[in-house]
Amino acid sequence: MDVIIYEDVDFGKYFAADNRSPYMEKPSREIDEMWKELYNFGLTGLTPEEASQLPEPTAHLPHDNNTYVVSLSVFHQLHCVNHLRKALYPDEYPGLWEYHEDGTVNHDTILALHWDHCVDILRQSIMCSADITPTPFYYRARDDNVYSTLATRHHCRSFDSVKEWAKDRQLHQWRWNETATTQKVG
Repeated sequence: MDVIIYEDVDFGKYFAADNRSPYMEKPSREIDEMWKELYNFGLTGLTPEEASQLPEPTAHLPHDNNTYVVSLSVFHQLHCVNHLRKALYPDEYPGLWEYHEDGTVNHDTILALHWDHCVDILRQSIMCSADITPTPFYYRARDDNVYSTLATRHHCRSFDSVKEWAKDRQLHQWRWNETATTQKVG
């Protein structure tokens, strides 16, 4: 993928009521839209040549043998983070769980499976990237203890360039109403 650009990113020290990332704000339509703008723009199309370089085969669009369908994992992971964010606010996002008649959460539903899936996808992603950026500590004499600074510089893939690459190849609304073929190209 020719989209990979690296950049240094300062992770914020967002651990105080007066110093919050916009993504930490309480739910609102604006915050929900901001989250959706990170990932909610559909699937990505690849050329046959690009698809032939994938480690696993992917399907092409019905009636279009020149457009192969993928979704980049980062967008699925952001969907999962957003889903978990909403779980922190059950009053604002009712319907994220199903309940037994006695009011306890029913963990044997497709919704509960979705939660478990998201947690495990994020676990796998974190372990895969295994970010080893050191987080420094500082000493505070008044309580004779050390604390994490939280604000650290990371060497990251440019999310904006990945997002723009995917959006430029966005597959707009289409109907998957026929059996598509999955094949290794090339």
